[in-house]
Amino acid sequence: MVLQSGDCDPISMAGRLSHNLSKLGKQVYFASEKRVIGRILPLAANSYEQAKIKLLFDYLFFALLISVPIICLLIVQQDYIGLLSNSLFCGVYVVCLLLIRNGRTTEHVGMLAAYTTMLFAIVSSILNEWDLGPMFSVSWLLGILLGYVTVNLRTAIMLVGILFIYLCIAAYVKITGIEVYTKPGYSIMNTYIATPLLTIMFIFLLLRVWGLHYRNVILLAREESKENQKQFSARINQNLIKQFILVKGLSRSGKSKYLDGSIELMECLSEIERQCDTAINYLDQEPANTNPAATTSQQ
Repeated sequence: MVLQSGDCDPISMAGRLSHNLSKLGKQVYFASEKRVIGRILPLAANSYEQAKIKLLFDYLFFALLISVPIICLLIVQQDYIGLLSNSLFCGVYVVCLLLIRNGRTTEHVGMLAAYTTMLFAIVSSILNEWDLGPMFSVSWLLGILLGYVTVNLRTAIMLVGILFIYLCIAAYVKITGIEVYTKPGYSIMNTYIATPLLTIMFIFLLLRVWGLHYRNVILLAREESKENQKQFSARINQNLIKQFILVKGLSRSGKSKYLDGSIELMECLSEIERQCDTAINYLDQEPANTNPAATTSQQ
């Protein structure tokens, strides 16, 4: 067997590996999506609810995906406390996926996921010498946004309140120099190394989930608008057919009365005019704005 010169090229090998990993990742994502939300997505009340279900699935799926290299790193470092906390965190997210699959409402699952994200980031911050860096700040922002979009404004405000209390406590601990528990093996150098990577990963998670969410809202609302237009046109056609059948009948009736010398012809003509006005009003109607994203109120 003769190898081509390009087969051993590191760049081409890396490109093929990247392509294969990307293809595998897409297959896993779409298979998981079909498995978890494939059955319940068509049962959603409207397009906005469908977008929230997809948002929850995307967030949970990619958060678990990010946790895989973190857990592997913790195993290598033999950080058993961090491994335990991350495992609990992942376990709750797996439970959230199962709840979605079983048809639980997005409000219940979103609340569980949002509070888990917030509290896990707080616990991790405490175990890392009350670190308030961007690695934890982005996680707190993710939890607040998740609560706001999937539940309501009140939940987001409660999460902000929890974060505010924790930041006040952390500031007091830092200012007064109180000795607090730090997990074994903690190193400020490890924090400096991990912070850029994890922060970028969480930012990409933020962009991926919420960017796709609002794109889904727009696309689903557009599809629903088209469907409403079709239904409206069909209803107008039915009403117009009914009106013109009435007009045709009245016209025949008026013609017969005229030939018979009846003086009730004006009544028939007046009724024809009224029926034509009704048909014109149907044509002048505008379909109602049914965009759920615009009409959904935050409590």
